[in-house]
Amino acid sequence: MKPTKKMKTKLSEIEKAFKALNSITLTEDNVPEGWFTRKEFQDKAGCAENTAAHKIGKLVKMNMLDVKMFRIKCGNNVRKIPHYKMKT
Repeated sequence: MKPTKKMKTKLSEIEKAFKALNSITLTEDNVPEGWFTRKEFQDKAGCAENTAAHKIGKLVKMNMLDVKMFRIKCGNNVRKIPHYKMKT
């Protein structure tokens, strides 16, 4: 079946909408100074992934760390990754 002019117009509109959605959802956040990820904590503390997650969890429960989600590019995707910051 050969695409009609109406079908081509509809496809063009869908492509434009998809591009607009990607430009919004695929943008990374700028992470401010002082925020760190679990992986960064793990590397600095020299501990295993589970240990780092456990320690961070305890600090959050003790209300010593702020938690905020930032959009970070991981491969071809942008994902929300939790970041932490010591409370002052």
